[in-house]
Amino acid sequence: MQFGVGIYLSNVSGYVAGILFSFIMNVRFTFSTSLSLIKFIKFLSVCAICYIFNLVAMKFFLTLMPQHVYTAQFIGMFFYTAIGFILNKFWSMK
Repeated sequence: MQFGVGIYLSNVSGYVAGILFSFIMNVRFTFSTSLSLIKFIKFLSVCAICYIFNLVAMKFFLTLMPQHVYTAQFIGMFFYTAIGFILNKFWSMK
């Protein structure tokens, strides 16, 4: 990977950098609700759950096709996004 870091460290760095921005944009635009500490804590829980699903999906697809690192990441992103939207809509942003 670029900058000499592995795929998993790169993956977690991207999520950590984007969590605050994602929370604010989701609260303001996607779900049109108000900022609160409880929602942020729930949002962090959803991010953790989704990240685990992302890692499992990536690991699974990397065992099937180890030369396709970016494809595995894309597949992991699909799981992260779909599960994240559902959990945020019906739980963390309520």
